[in-house]
Amino acid sequence: MKTIELFQPFLRKHILNFGLNLKYFSFVVKHRPMGHRPKSSLTPDQAFYVKKGRWISTIRKIIGIPNIQVRFGKSDLFFTYGSLLITNKPYCIYIESGTAIFDYDPSLARHPVAQLIVRLAILKKNCRRLIFMSKTAETGFLNTLHVSPQELKKIKAKCDVCYPIIRNPVKNYVTKPKKINTQGTIRFLYIGTFYIKGGLEVARAFLRLKKNYSNVSLTLISGLDMIYQKDKDFLATIQDLQLLESAFSENELFEKFYLTHDVFLYPTYRDSFGLILLEALSAGLPIIGTDQYATSEMIIDEKNGILLKNNPMRDYCQRTFVFKGKYRQPIDFYTQFFSLQKIGGFRKVEDELYYAMEKIVKNPELIERYSAGAIELYTEKFDADRLSNQIESIFLKSLEKE
Repeated sequence: MKTIELFQPFLRKHILNFGLNLKYFSFVVKHRPMGHRPKSSLTPDQAFYVKKGRWISTIRKIIGIPNIQVRFGKSDLFFTYGSLLITNKPYCIYIESGTAIFDYDPSLARHPVAQLIVRLAILKKNCRRLIFMSKTAETGFLNTLHVSPQELKKIKAKCDVCYPIIRNPVKNYVTKPKKINTQGTIRFLYIGTFYIKGGLEVARAFLRLKKNYSNVSLTLISGLDMIYQKDKDFLATIQDLQLLESAFSENELFEKFYLTHDVFLYPTYRDSFGLILLEALSAGLPIIGTDQYATSEMIIDEKNGILLKNNPMRDYCQRTFVFKGKYRQPIDFYTQFFSLQKIGGFRKVEDELYYAMEKIVKNPELIERYSAGAIELYTEKFDADRLSNQIESIFLKSLEKE
């Protein structure tokens, strides 16, 4: 059996899931997987209004050094998350977004030295496959590169798209479409970082909905330490809204929430993928969410939910998926975000949310239809067994002699 080494710290479960059902390879993992988000010791202001990055990030930016590491070992293949390698072995890179290799920094991606290093590295023989988390990420990366048509053709020949593996831990098989009692309560579910994933707009839209329809409820799960007290007080005034701390295990999330609610809400403003959407799909949940980078690959409008078009914080070109970089730093994002909130800049998002939720309340049969669409979409694109076979095929291809 061949070995694949993963040496980077803080790898999340969806990356390690690629190693679960491999027939010809075994993963050699040098670090423990990333656990639950620890409760922050910072206040919201301290967390929101900061500039991330260590001194090495500054040096990277000045000189033009992308994510590149030196790694030598005895394994047959290296598998990295967003990092190029100087190595004695063949390797594959799993790429989350168009700028992942450029330290998620669009300004670094525009640096001619960084472009040169990336071009030379990915054209080298031992860089075998560029594996993208989404089609959007592949498009964004290829459009971010400054290469000749001949070089682009060679790079494209190394590219694959393989979605992350997310399983329903309660039912390791595709669930049946949700049924709805037309006389019963329609249970909406939101899980996410409160402000950046549109939590406040969800609450405001639900409050409007509740005034007109009594048969609705909302469960909102988020890190409570990152919500301002004034907004917690506001949430506490809304009837049939339950606010819970995000401290549930994976099994608990499915058993208590994904499998017991009717519609998942995710009006995110900043995501390169949205892994939680795969969890919702694997439970057969209809989804209402924003069109943000790769989310449209998981929310197909009128198939498994409703895709909201308004997104005032979009920071990429919708044609090329190249990031602009206005909001890379938390301080830049949140300064603009809260300024927009104060002047009603998210009212269109709130309106779209309200009308989408109302549409389902008025037509509860849509829950079953969208749920069937979610199951079909998950089976066609995100089935764990199919993705395991696909990633193994990519790894086998990586070890073929050129």
